[in-house]
Amino acid sequence: MVSLSQVVPSPSVDNTTEYQTATELYKTLAYLLRCHAKSGSASGLTFKGCYSIVAKQDVDEMKRVKLVVADLKKIAKLSFE
Repeated sequence: MVSLSQVVPSPSVDNTTEYQTATELYKTLAYLLRCHAKSGSASGLTFKGCYSIVAKQDVDEMKRVKLVVADLKKIAKLSFE
């Protein structure tokens, strides 16, 4: 079992954690969602994370959003419905 301290990098000054890759962020979010679901807590989960996206001329903003949403659904098992 992986502990939270092994998964989550240190937060920045504004409590947003910056991840080196999108996959790191998605996997951390997935882990936190599983832990939250197992806890049975009725309160919401607060998560603030970011990562850098390198701009590519062939990927506009809308396409990038769709790619991120697809990754969140696939890796973090997040639902937008």
